Amino acid sequence: AGPGMLRNLQSDYATGTAEIRTVMLEDGSKVTLAPESAITVVYSNERRKIRLLDGDAFFDVAANPERPFVVTADDVNTTVLGTGFEVLRGKSGVDVAVEHGRVRVDYTSDEQSLLAATLDAGQSVHVDWAGGNGAGQMARGDKPVTHVAPWRQKQLIARDQPLGAVVDQLRRYYAGKIVVLGDALSDETVTGVYNLSDPLEALYGVARAREADLWQVSPWLVIVSR
Repeated sequence: AGPGMLRNLQSDYATGTAEIRTVMLEDGSKVTLAPESAITVVYSNERRKIRLLDGDAFFDVAANPERPFVVTADDVNTTVLGTGFEVLRGKSGVDVAVEHGRVRVDYTSDEQSLLAATLDAGQSVHVDWAGGNGAGQMARGDKPVTHVAPWRQKQLIARDQPLGAVVDQLRRYYAGKIVVLGDALSDETVTGVYNLSDPLEALYGVARAREADLWQVSPWLVIVSR
C-alpha cells in the first residue's frame, strides 16, 4: 500500500483499482486515466507539462501552437500541438500510440535528446530505457487507431504481448494479488481481446491461451502456473 499512497500524495490526479477517470484541464485539454494511474499538471504561459507518475493515460489535447503540450514519463518526453494519444509507463519502458494527429517522442538524458521519433495516427513506439547502454532503445510499430487505449471501452487488446505484461495490465483491475510463477511463462506471448469488466475471467482466458493453470487461493490471491 505504501507506494500507492506516496504516488497519490505526489499527484494532482490519481485513480484506484478498476477506476477510470476523465479530467478536463484549464486549457480545454482532456486526460483520461486508466486504473492505478497518476499525473501532475504544471502549466505556465510558455508550456503545458504533464508528468505521468504511474500507469496509463490518454490525452486529447487542445491545440495551441504558442504553448506546446508535453507529457513526461521518466526520461521520455512526448510533445504535441493538437492530437489524441496514449502514454503507458511500464516496468521496462514507455509506450506511446497516436489515435489522431502527430506527436514527437524524445528519449532524453541531462535535458539532451538522445533518440527521437515522430508519430502519426496509427503509429506507436516503445522506448526501453534499460537498453542501449543506458541510452535507451526505440522500437517503432503500427497500431490500428481502434486499438489505442482500448481500456476506455473496458477492453484489453493484446497482440503478441508477453503474458507477464498482459497480467501487469490486469493487476490494475483486480483488488487482490496476481502472481505468475516462472519467467518462461511470463515471457510467452499472448494474442486476444479480453473484458476488463471481469478481470478474473480475463485472467482465465490469458492462462488458457498458454495452457497454464490458474489457482484462486483466496479472494485476494491468484496464482498462474504450469
